[in-house]
Amino acid sequence: MNRAIKYAVWIVAILLLVYLVYAFLRPADGSGGVESSFTVAHLSWLPMLLIIGLWTFFMVRLKPSQQQKLIARSHEHVDKVEAQLETIVDLVKQKKES
Repeated sequence: MNRAIKYAVWIVAILLLVYLVYAFLRPADGSGGVESSFTVAHLSWLPMLLIIGLWTFFMVRLKPSQQQKLIARSHEHVDKVEAQLETIVDLVKQKKES
C-alpha cells in the first residue's frame, strides 16, 4: 500500500475509535451521554468515512489487470455513447433539412 492509503486507513480507524469513545461515554450519575458539537459532527460523518475507507480498501485489493479491464470497459461505454450521440445529431440535422 502506498503512504496516502495507509494514512486514510489510520484516519478512519482513529475517527471510529473517537466515535466509540464519545458515543458510549456516560457520566457517573447516569444522566446520559456526551452531547457536544464534536460528537455530533463525528456521528454524522462516520458513515461517509466508513464508505470511503471501504472503497479505498477494495480498490487497493483490486488487481492491476482487473483495473485495466474496468478502465477498458468504461472507454468502450464512452465510445458507444459517442456513436449514439452522433446518430442523434445526424437525425436532428436531417429533420431540420426536410
